[in-house]
This record gives sequence, structure tokens and C-alpha cells, in this order.
Amino acid sequence: MAAEAARDLSAKDVAVVHSRSMPQGITALMSLRPDGDVAANAEAMERALSLIKTGEVTRATRTVELDGVDVQEGSIIGLADGRLCSSGPDERVVLDELLEQMDIADCGIVTLYYGADVTMAQAMEAADHIRAGYPDVEVEAVEGGQAHYFYIIGAE
Repeated sequence: MAAEAARDLSAKDVAVVHSRSMPQGITALMSLRPDGDVAANAEAMERALSLIKTGEVTRATRTVELDGVDVQEGSIIGLADGRLCSSGPDERVVLDELLEQMDIADCGIVTLYYGADVTMAQAMEAADHIRAGYPDVEVEAVEGGQAHYFYIIGAE
């Protein structure tokens, strides 16, 4: 809503692209053609949003049962496109279940944005683990620096 309000206040020709995650926003930006017109760019960027799947690995802040998944406060959880799909005490198991739910086998590239609480060595180990399970998928690990999320995953 804030972006639309800013657009409405601007004297310039502005479009708002409704991304819902960091990977979606980055993918949309990759579609931007600086010399293109606003409408064509907005259309291309909106189209790009549908090409990416987003996953998140974080820690549960409360005990809950949601979408058929039992979660204990403090456990590791996995979300696929915002939907809770996995929970457990082990980050690797949750990551594996999340990637399966995201159906990354059909993707060409997976980008693993690792958070502030993950070391580069841990991220590289996770990326190698993904490569071993999905040898036909290109996997990148990128420092995201995000708080609260061990990993944010973009798969396209």
C-alpha cells in the first residue's frame, strides 16, 4: 500500500510490482530493461514473479498446529511460498523436506541466501548437500545477512 501511495504522489510514470519475497523481488529486477518503457517493464517483472518459488528456514516462535504440521516453540520450520510445510529439531532435515515441497528438481537454479546466524562454511555445506541431492540443479549460496531466517531460498 505504501508503494502505491508513493506512486500516486509521484509526477513521474511509475508502476508497482507486487512481489512477496526477496527472491521474487530480485527475479523481477533481473527482468528490468532500463531503456524500456514503464508498462512493458512492469509487465515483464510481474511475469517473472510467477517463475520463482520461495522457501524459508527459520525458528518457530510459538507452539502451534498449522496446515497439518505440528510445531514446537523453538523448533526449525520450513515455509514454501509462505505455507508451513515442515518442522523439526534438525535444520538439514527441515531443509530437505522444504526443498521436496518446493519441487526444485524441475528448477534450473536455486539461490540460497544465508542469514546472519549462518556462517559461510555452513552455507557452503548446505549448498553442497543440495547439489548432491539435485545434481541437475545449479546451486548458489549468497550472503543475505537477514535476521531470523537461516535461509531464504529462491528456485527458478
